[in-house]
Amino acid sequence: MVARQLLDTVEYKGKLPNYASGANRRRVLNIICKGACRGKTRWAEMEVDYPGREKLRQAQVDDYIAHCLYCGWEAPDPYNWTR
Repeated sequence: MVARQLLDTVEYKGKLPNYASGANRRRVLNIICKGACRGKTRWAEMEVDYPGREKLRQAQVDDYIAHCLYCGWEAPDPYNWTR
C-alpha cells in the first residue's frame, strides 16, 4: 500500500536523466515516444500536474497532453503513460 501511495504522489522524487533534469517534477512521467525517439521510453512533461495513476487510466485521447523531454514530440494519448 505504501508503494502505491508513493507512485501517486504529485511531486516525483526519483532520479531523472540529464535531458529531463530541468523539468517540473510535479508533471513528469514516462511515455513511449513516437516522435524522433522512435518508440523508446522517455521522460515527458504533462501540461498539468500529475493527476494520479487511476485518473490517467480512465483518461481519453486529448484529456492530457505530454511533451517528450528528449525530442519535443507531443503525446495526446495517455495509453502506457507511467510514473
